[in-house]
Amino acid sequence: MYCIFNTWGSLPSEANRTVIILHDIWNKYVEKRGIDRKLLYLQFISMRFLTCKLKFTAYGFFPLDWSFLHTIVASATTYIIILVQLKK
Repeated sequence: MYCIFNTWGSLPSEANRTVIILHDIWNKYVEKRGIDRKLLYLQFISMRFLTCKLKFTAYGFFPLDWSFLHTIVASATTYIIILVQLKK
């Protein structure tokens, strides 16, 4: 379970670093003054990545990250405490 949540937590941050790579590529082509239609599309994609950060969700309802694991543990703990109190 730890490996799954660790992967979900680190993958979006690594994917969001692609903006830096795309920006570096864009700068190299601008220095050479070789701007064409494909590079304008590259600029569009980099701006899209810059404004829309990647995150994993369960069909848009809640994010799949460490906060979700905390919610699961808190819910299970509360449920167990209620069961123990009702058993006495």
